[in-house]
Amino acid sequence: MTDYLRAADEPVLEDFAETIFTRIRQRRREEYTERMKAWLRSDDFLSRNRPLYLGRSRNLSLTPHGRSFDLTELAESLRSDGLIENCQDAYLTWTDRPNRSRMGYCSLLMRVVAVSSALDSAVIPESVARYVLYHELLHLELGVDTLRGQHDPAFRRAERLYPKWRESEVWLKRIASG
Repeated sequence: MTDYLRAADEPVLEDFAETIFTRIRQRRREEYTERMKAWLRSDDFLSRNRPLYLGRSRNLSLTPHGRSFDLTELAESLRSDGLIENCQDAYLTWTDRPNRSRMGYCSLLMRVVAVSSALDSAVIPESVARYVLYHELLHLELGVDTLRGQHDPAFRRAERLYPKWRESEVWLKRIASG
């Protein structure tokens, strides 16, 4: 089992084992129990494991401060515009290397959001970097119940609330194609 569970109590470990065995036996995606989800969402889990996760992660600058944009400021602007509600405990970072095929990603469990440094440039409109950050923060806001980030219809509707989503998508396709 993962060392991220080393501080879990016995009932949580039993729930985890049962979930894994069910997935293997029935070959279907079994949801975690409410007890397991509560522990995975706890401050204790996060404070013990996020430093370990970050230490193992490759290609993260481990800072929200970029050459052109500051992810903390962009997140605050998303909050002030009412697009994001509850992401104060998110760890925001740029990637070290500019990934052009994956512009951002997040870990729901560790509440880490990484944005590709390919977007941290004076030639890229701020709204594009802000859109990618918005997309990843939406995963944190909407994926907390299932602990899985999904691009279901509810997610897509929320994503379209971003004022410049169409223009941003065009930019992202242009950046990805080189």
